[in-house]
Amino acid sequence: MDLNEAIRTLYEERKQIDRLIAKLERRKRLCPGTPRRRRRMPAAKRLEVSRRMKEYWAARRLQRGEGSTAVPVPASGEFLP
Repeated sequence: MDLNEAIRTLYEERKQIDRLIAKLERRKRLCPGTPRRRRRMPAAKRLEVSRRMKEYWAARRLQRGEGSTAVPVPASGEFLP
């Protein structure tokens, strides 16, 4: 096999691969798949995150010198009205 024939064969294979890639990309656009679902957070976890964030922002307010405007955060996860 001479060099020119090898190059020509490789170009033909490249054209076939490019066609296959284009075909797969079209298929992918037509069928994007299932949409990603939103993950749910249990109520206990939400309460814990809420407590941590209230503590975080209270500390930030104190750091900026806004005094004791912090909301009291019970450690048990129960909220005061």
